[in-house]
Amino acid sequence: MVAGAADAILLVQKGECGCLCIEFKTEEGRQSPEQKRWQAATEQAGNKYCVVRGIEEFMKVINDYINHP
Repeated sequence: MVAGAADAILLVQKGECGCLCIEFKTEEGRQSPEQKRWQAATEQAGNKYCVVRGIEEFMKVINDYINHP
């Protein structure tokens, strides 16, 4: 395990993105400084990073990413 790494990483390239990183948080949960650094590095490398706060949001993020041309 790496401090700050996303909870889930979908290694599927879509468009310009090489992968989708997902961080799960409760409604009150906040990212740690390590998670914010991981997000910045992920996005700087041209990948997508999302924070989701429930199963519905998770499903939407996955479906939107998979169905993106």
